[in-house]
Amino acid sequence: AASAARKARRGGALVAFGAPDRGLPEILGGSGAREPMVNFFPNQRTATVRLEEAIMGVLAILDAAPGGGGGGP
Repeated sequence: AASAARKARRGGALVAFGAPDRGLPEILGGSGAREPMVNFFPNQRTATVRLEEAIMGVLAILDAAPGGGGGGP
């Protein structure tokens, strides 16, 4: 995870998913904790989002964002 965070700082983006028992700063070992983090599901009113749902939701949000490649046929 730390090497992925280093690569993301070189001009890319890193999409990481937390776990029910550990947050991203702990998973990344502090290497990405200083980077800007975006919570794609704020105010979800649940303790966790299932990984399968999180992946699909994040990909849909990124695809619809400007420059995300969405826009139909």
